[in-house]
Amino acid sequence: MSLVTTSGEATFKLCRNWVFTHTCREYGNVAVPARVTPGDSFEITFGSNPKTMWFRVKAILLQDGRCLLIPQHEDLPAKGEDEPTDMLIADPCRVLR
Repeated sequence: MSLVTTSGEATFKLCRNWVFTHTCREYGNVAVPARVTPGDSFEITFGSNPKTMWFRVKAILLQDGRCLLIPQHEDLPAKGEDEPTDMLIADPCRVLR
């Protein structure tokens, strides 16, 4: 997928592996560009005590009408595996090309 449009907002899913547990947290209302392609980099701000980070898009996966923006540091899932852990979820999104 090479270009998608978003509403300008996404949910940021951030997961961490601790010694005995794996936790994920979702942060809503994260501002994202209206047009996104793999290789794009942009700053995101999330959380009630705002944190800011650069998000570099490695890949975009389409799933049930929403786009999963996969960051550079994540491995893409093999067939039959679960989705990647960290991601921006743009819902709705539209594929342009």
